[in-house]
Amino acid sequence: MIRIIVNCTNAEARRIRLEGWVDTTVNESIGVLLLAGVFHSKNQSIKELWSKLDDIPIFSASMQRDRFVNLRRCIRFDERETRNQRRFKDKFAPLRNTMEMFTTKCKSNYNPSAYLTVDEQLVTFRGRCPFKIFIPTKPGKYGMKVWILCDAETSYCINLQPYIGRVNGVRDVGQGTRVVSELTDQLNGSGRHITADNFFTNIYLA
Repeated sequence: MIRIIVNCTNAEARRIRLEGWVDTTVNESIGVLLLAGVFHSKNQSIKELWSKLDDIPIFSASMQRDRFVNLRRCIRFDERETRNQRRFKDKFAPLRNTMEMFTTKCKSNYNPSAYLTVDEQLVTFRGRCPFKIFIPTKPGKYGMKVWILCDAETSYCINLQPYIGRVNGVRDVGQGTRVVSELTDQLNGSGRHITADNFFTNIYLA
């Protein structure tokens, strides 16, 4: 999965002829982002992360700030040449393959506890996106909504599914039931307890 991201990112940088670009590597592509997570730097700007005043020298020691900015500018998750053809049938095409590989790994590398939860999560995002939504009650308000099945004891993500709005203008009737059924399909008959709010619950699922 990471190798695909690396190859597509390098291809994008070459396409736009980014001056001074040196092909990225697997470790470089995700290393700094993992560091940002470790230091809980979600709300800090890139300028702050590379500032000499904030006492987190590991960022500037890892790479130059301009290099990180260029990586963020060029990061891609699919092949540009076939994107329009795939997007014609799937609005989530630029990320579909990568997310499916990610969820496959999530499911195959973890044995969930007896207690699971299904809920929505807003991935904060203000860029261009055909299914970006606005939820005033969420801290970030704007972003991409994702349905998630998590282990209630460890918060581990077992399965997830993006919300992409109406497909071909058709309303997703019984959405809550469909989401729970699809997220928990591989766990049917395992005796696990699944908790969800009233958007998802109904007699059929019970």
